[in-house]
Amino acid sequence: MLKNYIILAHRNPEHLSRMLCRLDDGASRFFIHVDKQADLKPFTNAVQSEKVQWLEERINVIWADFSMVQGILNLMRAVSKTGTSGFTILLSGADYPIKDNRRMNAFLKRNSGVNFITLSEVEPGSQAYEEMFCRRKINRSNERGDYELRPCGVDDSLGCLDTPLLKGDTWFAMNSYTLSKILDFVQSHWVCLYEYYKERVFADETFFQAIVSHLARRDYRIRIQPALTYVDWNPKTEDEKLPRVLGKND
Repeated sequence: MLKNYIILAHRNPEHLSRMLCRLDDGASRFFIHVDKQADLKPFTNAVQSEKVQWLEERINVIWADFSMVQGILNLMRAVSKTGTSGFTILLSGADYPIKDNRRMNAFLKRNSGVNFITLSEVEPGSQAYEEMFCRRKINRSNERGDYELRPCGVDDSLGCLDTPLLKGDTWFAMNSYTLSKILDFVQSHWVCLYEYYKERVFADETFFQAIVSHLARRDYRIRIQPALTYVDWNPKTEDEKLPRVLGKND
């Protein structure tokens, strides 16, 4: 099963190297975006493989920001340009597989017609609704969490989508058919999508969810199941940063 791993990285190049060695089974390719704020050289020194493509157009990716969407789209386009098939799997540079390649390949082969992305409805009036759809995100700096949310006009509708009121984890795994459909949709409706999402907090957790849902309602070949990436949002201490970084005892 061919796998195209698209990876957002910004630190820990040695860990990234270990992850790629673990995932490289002879049927994997890696497309890596290193944050523009990070020094690229430590990453290229740590990861030396003909199966790796480093994105030349690097984005200043800010946490919970539309810039994450832009970085992910650039990775998806890089995969599309190769004309390869198989799954495109979005990872963080901090991820690590907890299943071996044999099991992952068998699972993906059995589910080659499925796309793994979590879709959850956002209830109007909820805290998530107020933050994601009733506020503008204004960055004070590039630091994580250093932003403010300002009220904006409530807009539950978007002309090019059925509904934007969906959310889920950033990470996904998509087959080549769905990847192509998403990129075509984004290209055709870029102005509409950009104007709506450019100042939305956690746009990376709503942008692709809304598009995939919209497409799946019109195309029976786009089947959806929840995402496969495990993310732990339950702190063990009061000052622990989230999501948790898991260790051997977890």
